[in-house]
Amino acid sequence: YYEAKRVFINFGLNDFGYITDTKLVECMDTICNNIKEVSPETEIVFLSCGFFTKSARDQGKGVDNDRVRNKNEVVLNYCKENGYDFIDVSWVYADANGYLKSEYSYDNYCHMKYDKYDFWEEILMAYAADKLLNQYENIDTMLK
Repeated sequence: YYEAKRVFINFGLNDFGYITDTKLVECMDTICNNIKEVSPETEIVFLSCGFFTKSARDQGKGVDNDRVRNKNEVVLNYCKENGYDFIDVSWVYADANGYLKSEYSYDNYCHMKYDKYDFWEEILMAYAADKLLNQYENIDTMLK
């Protein structure tokens, strides 16, 4: 039996598209409580969810990056209220208007090219360094 030192949780666009804020918080409670029940010392870290491309919005498929930002904000606030870390991994892939840059998407919709996740490594390494130096703090908001 192994206890993880840290668990990273990342919700997807499908999760955010069909869930109320209340249900999202209930899901996070369930996940976190289950982890803490079997491994009380495990640190829980949530990652932000990415965005849709502008082309996806223009296709008229009900794409809504504002909804994604609002759901990310719910997760961030949950982390702040419960002492969990939140890492925004989406900003590096977003253009000036908050859309996923089309050059990072293999379908010009929302799915990332496999070779474009290298930025996560840099973000997670910076997070690890900040944790080691005891200087990590959650960001203020996802509503930029």
